[in-house]
Amino acid sequence: MKKVLIMAFIVLFAIAVKAQKLSPEIKAGTTVSMDLDYHGQSLVLGLTVKSLGDVINIDWNVSGTGGTYAMKAKGLESGTKFGGDQPAPDAVTALADDETFMCISKAAYKTMVDKKSFVYSGLTYTVKDNADGFKVDGKAVDATFAATADGKTSLWILNNANYPLTLGMKGNPIGIDYNVVTLK
Repeated sequence: MKKVLIMAFIVLFAIAVKAQKLSPEIKAGTTVSMDLDYHGQSLVLGLTVKSLGDVINIDWNVSGTGGTYAMKAKGLESGTKFGGDQPAPDAVTALADDETFMCISKAAYKTMVDKKSFVYSGLTYTVKDNADGFKVDGKAVDATFAATADGKTSLWILNNANYPLTLGMKGNPIGIDYNVVTLK
């Protein structure tokens, strides 16, 4: 009986801890600020989700210069790789049907949840335990940590099936690592 009570306490405690994590909704008007390591140069990148629909428009701003990424709804649904080549200032950078910007696709997220691994931009990521968790504005966020088998590339992904935002990336093959600092 004592063991049953201890197990029940542990389960309730785990549920309470999970419930305390932030699980923000990504919608039009959502703003994100992130610290960027752009090939060794530290920058602050601001993003604003301007619209959701057939095209998801995401405005970006770095040091007063900005533009827009236009991600297709098809990319968010079933994309297989990160897009977001270096954009031209004051322009709209349109992504291909199989590309996403600052998120993985809903299909990749479902695969990650179901199989504990997924392939994106040609790399296989496996879900890993990370006791430290991910924090935004000092608050724990409901996120999943995944890394490649060699551990060189890792991602933090918001646990949100509708918009699996990537909260952080280290070891990015294209040399741009980042961490979300604020999410409103």
